[in-house]
Amino acid sequence: PDGRLDDIIGLLRPDGADISLSLGDGWLDIVHADDRPAAHARWRAALASGEPYDAEFRVQAGDGAYRWQLVRALPQRDEDGAITRWVGVNIDIDDQHRALEHEQRIAYILQEASLPTKLPTVPNVALCAYYRPGNNEATIGGDWYDAFVLTDGRIVFTIGDVLGKGLKAATKMANIRQAIRAVARLIPEPNAMLAAADHTVRASSAASTDVYATAVAGIYDPTSRIFTFATAGHPAPMLRHPDGRGEELAC
Repeated sequence: PDGRLDDIIGLLRPDGADISLSLGDGWLDIVHADDRPAAHARWRAALASGEPYDAEFRVQAGDGAYRWQLVRALPQRDEDGAITRWVGVNIDIDDQHRALEHEQRIAYILQEASLPTKLPTVPNVALCAYYRPGNNEATIGGDWYDAFVLTDGRIVFTIGDVLGKGLKAATKMANIRQAIRAVARLIPEPNAMLAAADHTVRASSAASTDVYATAVAGIYDPTSRIFTFATAGHPAPMLRHPDGRGEELAC
């Protein structure tokens, strides 16, 4: 109850050495400086609320190296519901954490390579894109957008998302995007493009676990100013009028 994380939940160094001699907030001395504020704030919040403590942070071992630890503590209460002590454990998850970081770096590179770095330049047409993930994890996954010009001057647009995060989602996203590009050059028709995406998704599901994706595919003709599109579970395109009004287009 007094907030001494060391002897309350028995925090150990990654090499197994007990730090029970560190009193008060002394346990923070072996926590990585970058992780210390969040780890401490979460512990104080748990003390104030009585909710279980659950955190991941790096702890310094005897050799000076830092290793990731999963730290969990549960409050023990008396008959009146008052907290009498906290009991918990810390588990070394350094190998798993670093493996996940490695996978995320690969997925980020793959997704970055799959997204266009430059949009086509078309007379009398202004193309722009702004991709902003909802959170840090969303930068690594199956989101994509694409735009390219066909030989007849029409512009193909695709936007989609493969459910999930990480390397698997990024890999499947790249496969779907390439399948749509290939079909669009042979059969420039939105439904055919989405059929190719569906075929790729089904092939991926048959080979491994279930894969789910949403997408919208469209073709704009700058000469006729006609835009045709099809959607598969994805929000429909929006048309912005000169007065600023937004209109959702219907299939």
